[in-house]
Amino acid sequence: MPMFRHFTLFALLGSAGALVAQQPASGIGLKGGPQLTTWRSAASAFRPVPGFLGGVYGPLGVGNRIELQPELLLSYQGATQKVAEGRTLAFRALNLHFPVVAKFFLDHTFNLQAGAFGAFAVMATADGKDAVDRMQTTEMGLLAGIGLDGKSGFDITLRYCGGMTELLKQDDALYPTSRAVQLTCGYRFVQFGSSRSRHR
Repeated sequence: MPMFRHFTLFALLGSAGALVAQQPASGIGLKGGPQLTTWRSAASAFRPVPGFLGGVYGPLGVGNRIELQPELLLSYQGATQKVAEGRTLAFRALNLHFPVVAKFFLDHTFNLQAGAFGAFAVMATADGKDAVDRMQTTEMGLLAGIGLDGKSGFDITLRYCGGMTELLKQDDALYPTSRAVQLTCGYRFVQFGSSRSRHR
C-alpha cells in the first residue's frame, strides 16, 4: 500500500542519518510552511497544487526518546483535474487540521514521526465557487515523517499525509482521498525544560 511504502522510505532515511545533535526541548510553539497537495483516485488523475499550513503545537515527553505532539493547524490545500475540452477544474479547501504525532528520537535532535490526523473543512470551492455541499466536511488520515529538533527551540519537519476519507459526497465514480507533502519550520517560544536525559 502507498502509505506503508512511504513510511518505510522515511524509516530508512531516518536510520541512515548520523547527526551531531543538540538536545531538543518540549514546550508550546508556532509552526508553518509550504505543502504540495493533491487527491488520489483510481478512476481519475488529479494534479498537485501548492498550498500552505500553519498553527500551534505542543510536544510533550512521554518516555525515553519519545514525545507526543498534538497540533492545531490551518491548512490551505486542494487538487486540479482535467475535464472535458481540456478544461481544468480546481478544488480548494481551507481546513482545520488536528494531527497527533509520536516522535521517536534517534539522538538528541533527529527523529522519526508517525501519527494520525483529523480535519474539518472551513471552506471548500470548485472553480472558485462554493462547494461545501459537494465535499465532506470532516476527514481522517495517517501521516509519517522525519524531523530535526534543536536545543534553541527551532525545528524542521518533512511529512507525508494520506487521507482515508472519501472527499466527495454522493460520489459513485471517483472516490478521491487527499495526499500532502509538508515542509514546516517551528519555534517553541515556551520551553518546559531540557529533554537531554529523555533522548539519550
